[in-house]
Amino acid sequence: MNRRAGATDRHALLAGDAYPTSSSLSAYRSSSPYDSNPYASTSTSNGSYHSSDFVASAYTATRTAEDLEEQNDQRLEGLTARVSMLKEITLNIGTEVRESTKDLGVLGEAFENTSAFLGGTFKRMNKMAKRQGGWFCNMMLFLLFVTWIFVFLWWWRR
Repeated sequence: MNRRAGATDRHALLAGDAYPTSSSLSAYRSSSPYDSNPYASTSTSNGSYHSSDFVASAYTATRTAEDLEEQNDQRLEGLTARVSMLKEITLNIGTEVRESTKDLGVLGEAFENTSAFLGGTFKRMNKMAKRQGGWFCNMMLFLLFVTWIFVFLWWWRR
């Protein structure tokens, strides 16, 4: 069984005079909350209470059940909005993760193709080096020197 009554049950209870209304409590209220001293002594010297004690305690309960239900409904709407916002955020995170997974798959395939291409190039270069002998070493030193010159000029120009 649900511990909390549904909205229709709550409103039926309110309509059925199950709770005091603000008009029924107005008989206990003064015309202004500042008419009497709220810190006045509430008991006499012999410990008995005055009739003004009941009026003061009724005044402290100015919120009625309707006011509390209205606040509860407003807070419930606020929580519902927050939950829907969090749901939207988590759905967006899920979409982003799926898209990132696809992108990583494409990137992995690109790296595999590149490594296969570079592996084939390296094999052909090794084959050429075996045929050429010392000439290959001289060619690599020349390429390294030219690369060093380009890097030096690029660094010097910055």
